[in-house]
Parts: sequence; structure tokens; C-alpha cells
Amino acid sequence: MKDAIREYLELKDEEKEELWKNAVFVFDTNVFLNLYRYSKKTRDILLGAMEQLRDRIWMPNHVAHEFMENRVEVIFETIDRYERLHEETNSFIQVCTDMLRMKKEDSELLGLKNYIETWIDTNKRRDLLVTDVIDDPILDKILDLFDGKVGRGFDEEEIKKIINEGNDRYEKKIPPGYKDAAKKKGVLDNNAYGDLIVWKEIIHFSETEKKDMIYVTHDQKEDWWNIKRGKTVGPRIELRKEFTEKTKNKFHMYSMNNFISRFEGNKGVKIDQSIIDELQSIQFLINKKNYDNLKNKYLEELNEIGIEERKIVRLNERIKRLEKSNRKRRNSIIGLEKKYEMQEMPDDIKTLIENTKNNLIKGEEKIEKCQQRLNMLETKESGQLTFW
Repeated sequence: MKDAIREYLELKDEEKEELWKNAVFVFDTNVFLNLYRYSKKTRDILLGAMEQLRDRIWMPNHVAHEFMENRVEVIFETIDRYERLHEETNSFIQVCTDMLRMKKEDSELLGLKNYIETWIDTNKRRDLLVTDVIDDPILDKILDLFDGKVGRGFDEEEIKKIINEGNDRYEKKIPPGYKDAAKKKGVLDNNAYGDLIVWKEIIHFSETEKKDMIYVTHDQKEDWWNIKRGKTVGPRIELRKEFTEKTKNKFHMYSMNNFISRFEGNKGVKIDQSIIDELQSIQFLINKKNYDNLKNKYLEELNEIGIEERKIVRLNERIKRLEKSNRKRRNSIIGLEKKYEMQEMPDDIKTLIENTKNNLIKGEEKIEKCQQRLNMLETKESGQLTFW
């Protein structure tokens, strides 16, 4: 029976350990770009992990090109971050001057300004490793680590075939990459099939080299991960099935949090919570930037369609927001109940859980009402909208 349903079976701990010791590691583009964004502590851990695994790392050709195309922009972005902090300091000091009716030359204000700017400069010297696109030790390290370990990529004809296949896959929501379908039009038409191209490269490498593969990604979208009730179970079942059928090898994935936690845990070191917080914070900023780009495109398209169609689009988005809120409520309840399963639960926690459960019920009721309205509107419409 196992062979018939193998893609549904999550790897056991001993299987994960075996893969960690023998598989080839592949990192997505944002893992490399975020080396410029990370603090020194996080960056050193990740580069240390790559160094330790240097005999078993490989980079898809598409990732190499994505990295080089976006690297300079990210360098400027990180430099600008510290410049903005200095600007915000001046604004804050001005607010203090105005609201507290103090003089600009007041010794306390000058001392506060000096303290904040010194703190910013200290962090900048420690964490901002690259300030010049030519003198780039991060790039030098990556070039050294991945020397001779970058895929050949696909030629123009092969890319055309992947794009044609991608159109069909995206329509059917076959992972990976269908969440990037909105990039196919307008200014975002630069990497709609990037994830699919990378996936095809990974499969080709595994099939050719007869290697098990581990993919480490910052991407948290549902077209890579099997997400149930807000909880990430593992890689998408379709990905494991496709990979196994085409390569006869094993495939696993790690988020950046889990990858670094596993790497540090193998050294007998408990990962610093501040590192986890930083990884999550940076991923949030990346997701927000992507969301803002898609939102602008969404608003442009929304202005081009009719009133009834707009209502359908907005209802779909409201349902998604409500479902997201309810996933967070479920996770909160599960986390609190698990935390106190071996000890007496304080009354305030009991009250918090009870209130969260009530809000969960109300959220489900709102979703049901929105779904009913949506069904009524879609019955009236003859066409099928495919935004997002």
C-alpha cells in the first residue's frame, strides 16, 4: 500500500536525518538576496551552513540569474534603510522639540539625538557588510561556494515549452508557481514562471545525477507547501508525486526557520529566538512588497470590469481575509492548549481561549454569509473571473 500512496506519507525523523546527511541542497533566490538584509549573526549562521554543506550544494541556473539581476537593488535597499533611520531620528527630535516646547540646542535633546545616531551607526557597522556593489564579500563568498555547481539552464525552445506547460498547470492550479500567475501581465511580466523553471531544473538535476534533493525556501505560499487549517504539514503532495515519478529519488523542503534550526540543532546549539524573529520579519517585508505590487495591479484590473464583477472579486478577497483570521485563531487556541496541557491553566488564559473560540464562530458565520452572497452573484454572471 505504501507505494500507492507514498506521496501522502510525511518523512519520519530517521528519513529526514538520512536525507540531511546525503541529499543535495538547493536554495531559492531570496535566501541569497537576504544575505544582504540579515544581521551579522544570522548571515554568519547561514553562510556557515553553506560552507559545511559545500560538497552537497547546487544552484539552478535561473536562481543564479535572478540573484544577479536583483542583487544591486537589494544592496541599495539595505543602504537606504540606515539613511532613512537617520531621517526618522531628525523627525523624532523635531517632534520632541515641538511637543515638549524645548529648544533645539537643549542638552538633553542633543544627548538623545547623539545616542540614537550612535546606536544606528553601531548597528550599521556590524550588520551592513556591503556598501559598494563592486566590493562585495557576500558575492565573493557565493561565487566561491558555488563554483562549478550551477546548472546549465534551459535553452529558448525548452523555456517556451515550460511556459506553455505552465499556462496549463496554472489554470489547473498544479504547483509550483500558480500563485505567480498574476505576474503574466503588465509590468510584473518578468518572472511569472520562475518557480516552475527552478522546479524543472531541480528535477532534471536529480534525474541526471541520481541524487535526493532538499529545497530551502523563504516562499511560504500554498503552491509550494501543503497547508491545512493554517498549519504547514510539508511540501505539496503533487510536488512529491511528480518528483518521485520522474526521478525515482526523494524530495524534501525546509523553510528558512526550520533549516537554520535544524543546522544549529545538529551542532547541539539552541537557536537564538532573535534569529527566528528576524527571519520572520524579513519574510513579512518581502511578502508585503509582493502584495503591494499585486494589489496595484488588482486595482487597475478592478477599474476595467463591471459593478457585479467587482462585487464578486471583493467578496472573494473578504472571504480570504476572514479565513486567514480564523486560521490564526485556531493556531492560537491550539498553541495555548498545548502550552498548558501539563499544568493548571490560569483563569485569564481560559477567558482568552473562550473569547477566541467565540470570535472563531463569528468568523465562520461571516464566511458563510459572504459565500452565500458570492454564490448568488456568480449565478447571475455568465463569465468566470480569475483574478489572483
